[in-house]
Amino acid sequence: DFGTLLAERAAAGPSVILLRRSSDRRATAVARLVLANLPAVEPDLIHGAVVVLDQDRVRVRRLPLR
Repeated sequence: DFGTLLAERAAAGPSVILLRRSSDRRATAVARLVLANLPAVEPDLIHGAVVVLDQDRVRVRRLPLR
């Protein structure tokens, strides 16, 4: 689990996008989900973050995780 590795090392990067609970795992559906949310999370990804995307919500935790 990339989030766990980043937390254990108190790492400031790299950023990670995790996809959760997606009922539609086709590449086109995943790409739509990521692209639809990318503008909102881009600043967090640039500075270092774990971003969790699912169909209903977006969660962002800035790095390093504490």
